[in-house]
Amino acid sequence: MDKIAAWLMTVEKKAEEVYTRVAGYFCTNEKMESFFKSLAKDERWHYEIMSTAVEHFRTHSPKVQAISVDMGTREKIDGVFSSISHHLDSQTASEKLIIEHLASAEFSEWNDIFLYVVNVLKDNIAGFPRIAAMMQNHLRFIESFIETNEFGHEILEKVRKVPTVWTENILIVDDEPMICDMLKAIMMRGGGAIDVAHDGVAGLQLLSKRYYKLVITDVDMPKMDGISFYLKATELFPSTKGRFLFMTGDPSPERLALLEQHKVPYLSKPAPLNEVRLAALQILLKPNLHDQGKNQ
Repeated sequence: MDKIAAWLMTVEKKAEEVYTRVAGYFCTNEKMESFFKSLAKDERWHYEIMSTAVEHFRTHSPKVQAISVDMGTREKIDGVFSSISHHLDSQTASEKLIIEHLASAEFSEWNDIFLYVVNVLKDNIAGFPRIAAMMQNHLRFIESFIETNEFGHEILEKVRKVPTVWTENILIVDDEPMICDMLKAIMMRGGGAIDVAHDGVAGLQLLSKRYYKLVITDVDMPKMDGISFYLKATELFPSTKGRFLFMTGDPSPERLALLEQHKVPYLSKPAPLNEVRLAALQILLKPNLHDQGKNQ
């Protein structure tokens, strides 16, 4: 987890530097200058938060980390700031271009990951419970500024209208709320409706009410573990067979042998974001009896 926080530190530092440059570039535009100066201060504060997180994780690493940040995700987010810097250097940075890049960065996985780290720490470090709310205020501040721009509605619609990769219902079952939140954020970027349960018993209750084309579940959970949940689910609702994706923080030979015995796909925590999406897509693309109009 300290590696994720350290990466976030570099992003926050780069964002502060770029936003400060943007404020200087638009020094004759009071509205743009004031806004980006304020954003730069926010990013400096975010940098300090992640600095605290790094120090904490170096001595108090969480038992299980849900995700890791793959190179593709890093390059996508870093690339936005590199592009802004290029346009500033070449004096080709229009107001619309900068705001488009701002929206692309701020409403990306970057802040999903930031909130994930904050949620992991909120029970361990004083002051962290309020940071998530303040982060939402940061995003609302950005959204409000963009909306006041003459082309803001167009930009926000473009950001919100993420290309839909899937439209099916997805169920996430994990006893760690922050892991559920992170996985939900990842899955929502592909489309579809996401439901969450925190143990196998609650998962079965949701399965009895709705058909899910994908069930992402942890293995170690209270009340009913993931394997028991899977066996009961496929007994009660046969069409869910082949629809499970397991995530485990204990990839021991015994655990993996058990998962392989049941021929279910799995990912070891921490799983790179892109691998989670790919594994989910492989299941979502599989046809089954329910898709042909039959009931569970």
